[in-house]
Amino acid sequence: MACRRRRPDHELVRLGRTSDGDVIVGRGPGRGAWICPSEECLARLRRSALERAWRSTISEEAVERVRERVGTQIPGSVKE
Repeated sequence: MACRRRRPDHELVRLGRTSDGDVIVGRGPGRGAWICPSEECLARLRRSALERAWRSTISEEAVERVRERVGTQIPGSVKE
């Protein structure tokens, strides 16, 4: 989504947005968007890209939650 490179599904992380607006990481209900689990892609992730993928407006706080949740899945990252 952020880097726009094509990759196999198993190399990407799915971001979902449920009908009540909660953001989920991984498979689940709701509209989905896919992102590379890399620091580069997380840094380039924009609110407008998620809004376009989810066809809904979201807050900047929701984008930060996405960055936090996906950041814990980046190989070699240490999150406390």
